Amino acid sequence: MSLRRRFLLSLLAVLGLMAGPALFAASRVLALRDIVLELRGEAAQSALAVGRLEAALVQVDRQQRAYVATADPDFAARMRAATNRAAGEASALRDAGHGELVDVAAVRISRIVEVNRRIEELVTQGELEVATDYLLDQALPEIDRARAAVPALAAAIDAKTGERAAVAKRSAIVAGTATTAAVFIAALLAAALAIAAARVLTQPVERLRLAMARVADGSLEAPVHLPYDRVDEVGELARSFRTMTQRLAELDRLRAEFVGSTSHDLKTPISIIAGYAELIHDELRGPSHARHRELLRSLSEQAQTLQRRVDQLLEISRMEAGRVQLGLEEINVRYFATELLHAFEPTARARELRLELHVHDAVPPFLVADPDVLRTDVLNNLIDNALRFTPAGGVIRIAILPDADRVNIEVDDTGRGMTQEQLDHLFDRYYQGAGLGLAIAKAGVEAHGGRIHVISRPGRGTRVRVSLPVRATHAPVPTLLAAV
Repeated sequence: MSLRRRFLLSLLAVLGLMAGPALFAASRVLALRDIVLELRGEAAQSALAVGRLEAALVQVDRQQRAYVATADPDFAARMRAATNRAAGEASALRDAGHGELVDVAAVRISRIVEVNRRIEELVTQGELEVATDYLLDQALPEIDRARAAVPALAAAIDAKTGERAAVAKRSAIVAGTATTAAVFIAALLAAALAIAAARVLTQPVERLRLAMARVADGSLEAPVHLPYDRVDEVGELARSFRTMTQRLAELDRLRAEFVGSTSHDLKTPISIIAGYAELIHDELRGPSHARHRELLRSLSEQAQTLQRRVDQLLEISRMEAGRVQLGLEEINVRYFATELLHAFEPTARARELRLELHVHDAVPPFLVADPDVLRTDVLNNLIDNALRFTPAGGVIRIAILPDADRVNIEVDDTGRGMTQEQLDHLFDRYYQGAGLGLAIAKAGVEAHGGRIHVISRPGRGTRVRVSLPVRATHAPVPTLLAAV
């Protein structure tokens, strides 16, 4: 039975006395349905537009690089086309009613248009070296700033959706209140009918509101308790919401696959570039080639940095896809710590830093964990951060301490420290240049059933504490979507 028929039977039961209030309640319910349907459509379209905007910016980045490297006019055309797509998606978001939220991204895209024009001008004039410098110094940072605006835009759109969901909830409350007042005036029978109608409507709408809030928080799984089997408008709305959630989940899966496949495709050319740079460096002999060897060393270092970034993208893609399985084994704690110390000592000496290790006597001799994840994904990232942000003459201390049935690993530095705002976003990907390392470290710790905690004050250094169970189990790999 449809909602309209239920209201019609209620109106006939209470005769003319309930006509006015009941019609008012019905109009509020229909308005609520329209708001939620409109909200569902706008949220889906906005999410798709944001995804396409991000993909277009990635294409602009790739085509700019290709054009400067090859001077091929086809890449210039693709670069302009990708920029136009990005501008079109921003325009679509503005048309969807998000004008004030799109302003930052639109400004960045207009700046990219100017940058593209300058790149084409330099390449056309044959000034490829100047074009390369301009690409590195101006164009790529501009694209990075534009891409950095996309997550903020998505978050703002989610917040706006949440506000409209709150409006829908208030409309439901108003409808329930008006109906209840009319029920008390009409009689006990009218009261019973009004309460039943409110129960039929309010409960599924409330569940749907909570489900929308979870989607806004990044959970793209449709709840099983929504009334999908109902044959009325609420059931239709629930089924439409489920379809929307499934499509959003598929879009996110495709995004993760794109990042993973693109990162994998980049590994081979980066390795080849690094190999050729090293080969040329070895073949250049004599003082006349000293400057060339210096440039090749810089090229090799940048290739290695890019290789690490690609590896991090692959790792985070595998984590998001749930393909990471821990290889648990017994680790000799003291031997493991000593190896870690020796691995970073050359870097510490080169940066004029002192690296210290302390293993408490009461620490268990063995720890059950995945040594590769613990070393590469967790501790290497933490120690590398400490080395990068500690000035010359500073100290980095690694301490391994007992804690009941757990082991605490602390990385303590005398670096510049962090503000509270930085701490709040410390594990967010790419927050103010933080990159992926700390997000991967947190995921690796939580995959072991552990915890990670950071204490820091500006100018007084940072302490990162990793707390691991002595015998780790295969904990679910945590989702990283909330940082997209």
